Amino acid sequence: MTQYVLAAASWLDFSGLTDWFCSLKAKIEYRRRVRNTIKELSALNDYELNDIGIARGDIWAIAHEDKSFKRFTDANENLKGWV
Repeated sequence: MTQYVLAAASWLDFSGLTDWFCSLKAKIEYRRRVRNTIKELSALNDYELNDIGIARGDIWAIAHEDKSFKRFTDANENLKGWV
């Protein structure tokens, strides 16, 4: 009887199904974080966004953690160390 149970357990491999559910849960959590970040940053006015160094057009890239997004960081060399 034990052999039948072990054979059935080897046939019914649910690891792929559990991996799929784990990845689905991770995707849902990521989308929730992105949505909350966009919602919170969009609620700020332009003065508050400028105060923390974010332009309104940067919100999407910041929320999605876009690594290829290049922000304008061309600072004045004469002010280096002062600001």
